[in-house]
Amino acid sequence: MRGMRSLPRLIAVGVVAAAVSPDVPVRAAGRQDVTVGIVLGGPAPARARLVPAIVAEADRIWRPRGVRIVSVARQSVTPDDVRITLTFTSLKSAVRPLNGRRGAATTGLGSIWFDEDDAPGDTISVDDEAVAARISEVKVNNRPMDEWPPAVIDQVMGRALGRVLAHELGHYLLRSKAHQTSGLMRAAFSGSDLASWARTRFVLDSNMLPRLRANLARIELLKDPAVAANRQRAASPASDVDR
Repeated sequence: MRGMRSLPRLIAVGVVAAAVSPDVPVRAAGRQDVTVGIVLGGPAPARARLVPAIVAEADRIWRPRGVRIVSVARQSVTPDDVRITLTFTSLKSAVRPLNGRRGAATTGLGSIWFDEDDAPGDTISVDDEAVAARISEVKVNNRPMDEWPPAVIDQVMGRALGRVLAHELGHYLLRSKAHQTSGLMRAAFSGSDLASWARTRFVLDSNMLPRLRANLARIELLKDPAVAANRQRAASPASDVDR
């Protein structure tokens, strides 16, 4: 997402929620879901304990589109169609101007690299501290995040991080750095978007479905997905950093 901006206030982004029903599948009749295995890589912060909730939220967003998101152990040899490494890292170095205004900046929430041929790499980075800062915009019963019960914080954080992961997976599955004006692939989400129970703001826009179908078919037809579909590519300056 080159978006997900860190804003001083909650942003109101228009979404045509009825454009695509979350329950309408993208798969063709008789076709099995493509499986994306998520492997935790790099140093694991305390919030790594939320990985099951993170993966479950990403799966809820992508399953109606014919993509199954699962968590797998690093040493696992299960035949996932795609294997993605998830890392938790600071993206403060990936600061971009906010709305083009000098002096205003935003830190990325998630990132995926693209190579010089505009093909996505197989590692997604999520800045859990930046996500926590975004969630701190939200109040529950008029109480700020630092006054919430720990169980509520974990629940909301797991949901928010899962939505950031789902967006970055969108760049991978669509093989595109582009953003849409609504839905999952929008460039920016507020803290309330990330924390809300509702997922209507995280439905893939209907105009991206043909591209998704083509790329899922491509993954299914590959004889060696570990090499051809999920090959580690050299990072280039054409990275996609979501805000």
